[in-house]
Amino acid sequence: MASSDDSQPGLLLLRPMKEILATLDEAAKIVPALRVATLALHMLLDTSKQPDWDDIKSESASLVSYATIATFLAAVQSQIIALSYQDNTSHVAVASNALGFAGVLFDVSSACFALGASTTLQRHTTIIDSEINAIDDASPRQLVQLDLAEPLNSYGASDVWVRIYKKVEKRMRILRMENQSQNLQEDETSIIDRPPLLRATQASWKEVQGALAVGNAASNLMILGVLCFFGSVICLAVSTQPRTVWIVSVVVTAWVIFAVLTASVLLAAKWFWKRMRGLW
Repeated sequence: MASSDDSQPGLLLLRPMKEILATLDEAAKIVPALRVATLALHMLLDTSKQPDWDDIKSESASLVSYATIATFLAAVQSQIIALSYQDNTSHVAVASNALGFAGVLFDVSSACFALGASTTLQRHTTIIDSEINAIDDASPRQLVQLDLAEPLNSYGASDVWVRIYKKVEKRMRILRMENQSQNLQEDETSIIDRPPLLRATQASWKEVQGALAVGNAASNLMILGVLCFFGSVICLAVSTQPRTVWIVSVVVTAWVIFAVLTASVLLAAKWFWKRMRGLW
């Protein structure tokens, strides 16, 4: 037996619009919760412990710089090895060769890791940005299907999570205005065919986390390569040059290390002071 709606073709045409409006009303119910959640994120999240999204995206350029520096150091150390690799007559000469080869390995590994991490970061940060920007054109049904109860650290940087909330709230407001002005021109098929929001964001964030870890490993390897470079140069100077030459080399190296350590301590103290002022 046909229903009363089926006997009236006009009602069949209005059914998709009714479903859209019902979905929109359901989605609008979560707007107050979005506002409260956004405020809670700003108040409760310790953003000083979490990376900023813009900093994460700029890390790709930093990794390219690391790779360039590591490649340069590997080339310089190769030249030093070419001068000393045949001289193994003393323990100092052997130490110079050992540090030289180790430095080349560290620098080449650092360059490879940095380039790989940079490529991964560029690809997946672009994916995350494009998916977040897709919220601006989301349909009511997509917003309702969006899982807003994910853990706060699912998207890594806290400002990314806040950005998602704000975009959803803004899109809700726009859809409500379109509904009130009767300018909602979406049909049912276009809503169903649209993919879920943020379906690849969490997977891409895991790739970003892995790339950041590899980038940290690359920077540590480059530091080891620099230390091996200084050690190799000093050992080469001790084994082949007069006392005055290698004493000057040792003094210069010690001064460079002291300057780097002093700058690191000052930066750490500045960060700690800002943190304490923020807590007070």
